[in-house]
Amino acid sequence: MKPLYDAVMEYANSFPYAFHTPGHKLGKGFSSGGAFFDVAGFDLTELPETDNLHYPEGPVKRAQELAAIAFHSARTWFLVNGSTCGVHAMITAACRPGSKLIISRDFHMSAYNGMTLACVKPCYTYPPTPRMIRQAADKNPDAVAVYVTRPSYFGEMCELEEIVEIAHSRNMRVLVDEAHGAHLVFSEKLPFCAMDAGADLCVQSAHKTLVALTQGAYMHASAEAVKENSLVYRIETALRSIQTSSPSYIIMSSLDYARENMQEHGSDELDRLLFLCEDFYKCMEKAGYGVPLDAIDYGEAPDTTSRGAQLDSTSHSAAPLDAASKSEAPGATNRGAQPRRVAKSVNGQNRYRRDITRLVLNTRKIGLTGVMAEAALFNKFNIRIETSDIDNIVMIATIADTEEDFRYLKNALYTIANEARDSETCFGSCAAGYSAAKPGAAGHNAMSPGATEPNTACPGATVPGALKSGVGRDRANGAPGFCFRSSEQPEIADAEWQVFPENVSAPLCFYDNLHREAQYSALTSAAGMTAAALVTPYPPGIPLLCPGEIITPELVEKIVNLLRAGIKINGIDGENRICVYRFPAGV
Repeated sequence: MKPLYDAVMEYANSFPYAFHTPGHKLGKGFSSGGAFFDVAGFDLTELPETDNLHYPEGPVKRAQELAAIAFHSARTWFLVNGSTCGVHAMITAACRPGSKLIISRDFHMSAYNGMTLACVKPCYTYPPTPRMIRQAADKNPDAVAVYVTRPSYFGEMCELEEIVEIAHSRNMRVLVDEAHGAHLVFSEKLPFCAMDAGADLCVQSAHKTLVALTQGAYMHASAEAVKENSLVYRIETALRSIQTSSPSYIIMSSLDYARENMQEHGSDELDRLLFLCEDFYKCMEKAGYGVPLDAIDYGEAPDTTSRGAQLDSTSHSAAPLDAASKSEAPGATNRGAQPRRVAKSVNGQNRYRRDITRLVLNTRKIGLTGVMAEAALFNKFNIRIETSDIDNIVMIATIADTEEDFRYLKNALYTIANEARDSETCFGSCAAGYSAAKPGAAGHNAMSPGATEPNTACPGATVPGALKSGVGRDRANGAPGFCFRSSEQPEIADAEWQVFPENVSAPLCFYDNLHREAQYSALTSAAGMTAAALVTPYPPGIPLLCPGEIITPELVEKIVNLLRAGIKINGIDGENRICVYRFPAGV
């Protein structure tokens, strides 16, 4: 049942004489056969047949109720401005102006903006372990809530059940940015979703991991949370203020569709996908890449001829897999004979410790930066991945991916690893297409010609100092400090990725930040100044600097090294300048 999707389809297929918005009149205003012609027929507005997102009584209300059941929440709201608007609403509804919020510093930039809108005082902690959360709660007993991001951008999972227990014992609410975890609830092999772990509020980006359109997201509230009528009122008031008053019915219908699709097929399709992901990690380990220690679990192969394998009929051509890869192909008869090695057992259920559908590979062992590997994948194989950093590449797999898609990706990565190993020196001599800059990012954020070390990775190029010394490895933009599985491969130092500022002495305020005088300064001269804007490697959008924080020499060095490696950083302009306040705080 898809009440909203069905209502939109029924109205559009009735071909009414539409004297209402939108102005294209169910697509008639677009050229026949153009990109917008077909889809615009379902681009509707608030009508008696289609309901009202902000005051639902009909199909929107029923669709949200079905979503609440599917995602194990007491209340669910559809979001058409992405998880960002849900994060803003979650923080403003849970925190009064001036109150304290314990928040792990690996948050997405939307959380910072939400804190400024709510005028809350952040109490930073990192990493989001129960021990660190307990310490922060002991230091700030008057905090009203704890905010964590789970899963991380790299698929890592904090111990949310224990964090919830710590917070609730102190009458603090638990807010979870679960933007990358909308699929978790539909598999008993993946880690628990936030609602099942006891969170009070969470947001999920359906468009990231489900079959939904961009900007489509959900916000969920637990049964305990909705007992407080005033909290529900604040959530809905915040959403009406933050979300558009003209929501997209195409996006909302896709949320309804994605929910039903996962309820009917999610468990089987995720079993198929998890097997492909596990096989991918095994093959990539043999190819020489570093893989997370807790990414591989051996079990029986599911039926790879399920409906998900037919979702994409596109055929990719690639060189044949080598013998090692062939022997590990999904469905191989020898798989079931291998002993089962469980990553984690929770309440008698065998679950992975991380979200293995987030494919993370460390490229250091094969002699390439992550940025160079990303460029090679695109330039040589037309494969676009999610992102890369100095040492890692990150790819997202969903139930829309087929066995053939995985085979083509594995072949490409095998080829890249073999070519990189055949080069004369690590990082120095690489084939054409292994550019140090991200594909499509030429000229953006590249260090100026006056930089002391070259920005290229062509034959004979000099490696940035950070790549040789390990400064900024992995933690540069929130990446996990994982190690290689193979015993002969070195472990990456588990240093903090971020030099944290001291906890701020006053609540953040959007309007104070907005109206303070600011100016641009050369990045290399900015040490000691106060940042006036977010400085964020993007993706993943985890800020290195927030407005009001002091720019330290260590942070300048870190940012310079990231730019030289080809990492795109929002907040640094094309002339390598950073926005700073003209006067210190309070002046």
